[in-house]
Amino acid sequence: MTTTRSFFRTIILTAGLVLVALTMSAAAIDDFNSRLAQFEKASGNSMVTVANEMMKQLHDEEFTESLIKFTPSTPVNEVKKEVYYWSCEYLYDNAQYQKALYYGKKALPLTKGSDTEADCLNVLSLTCVRMSDYKQAATYALQCYRIDKKKGDPDAMSSSLNTLAGIYLGANQLDQARSHILKAIEVAKKTDNPARMAVLQGMASEIFHAMKDDEQALTYINKACEIEKSLDNNDRLMVRYAQRASVLIGLKRYKEAEKDLSVVIPFLKKIGDEHSLAISYNKLGMVMRSTKRERQAVDYFRMAAATFSKMGDIANEMH
Repeated sequence: MTTTRSFFRTIILTAGLVLVALTMSAAAIDDFNSRLAQFEKASGNSMVTVANEMMKQLHDEEFTESLIKFTPSTPVNEVKKEVYYWSCEYLYDNAQYQKALYYGKKALPLTKGSDTEADCLNVLSLTCVRMSDYKQAATYALQCYRIDKKKGDPDAMSSSLNTLAGIYLGANQLDQARSHILKAIEVAKKTDNPARMAVLQGMASEIFHAMKDDEQALTYINKACEIEKSLDNNDRLMVRYAQRASVLIGLKRYKEAEKDLSVVIPFLKKIGDEHSLAISYNKLGMVMRSTKRERQAVDYFRMAAATFSKMGDIANEMH
């Protein structure tokens, strides 16, 4: 099966963006949920047929790199493991966190001892973060890290450490967050994965920004921007610009922050990434408020809060 701990997914709760796969259309999500409901009621060959339809949809939407297929001879628990796990991933990436958590929990015991176990723990930890359950998120993330460490996989280890850093950032345990992200960066140096390093540099920037060390935060985010440019990752570069805007706001360099956001917001509108757009609206609201444009600030704050409320993102809505 395809591993899904993608190097561009990370968790950033207040200042930055949540880097996830682009959300699908409402119709596509409805189709998937409809098939998932059918799967829960099906059995035998009917269950296999529905499962294959679900996997085909994920592959057609480029959510999976390869097409996962089942036959009538595939063990029932194997079919359920894949369907529940991928449902968790898909629902998480489409901000349906409660359902993602439900199916992730159903998948987890079925993944025990398989290559999927660490990935399942990872997405469960991210889902708990989105629901502001940091204690449970840390429990899942630590289990994931132990599996990665046992395997001796430095790339996966750096990913798990990055997740832990994000959890501690969300829980405002900043010393712990800093310790984990610096360790993640050191581990990642043993690999040749610049995309992963960009994510880690971005997370480091978020953490130092939260610690009010914006000069250091700017150094990290500029490194992340340089990597994304070298990789020609324009979509992720836009996210880095949004992260940099937060740091620039902290440094009271409002014109530069507004310039970054003026590039980011049209891009996010174009691709339909509402969650990241809402975070960018919030940032722009900060810029407007800080430059005495209160009326415009209120408009941006309202748009941001409405989107977070709709998605059930309590942490960002409160912020």
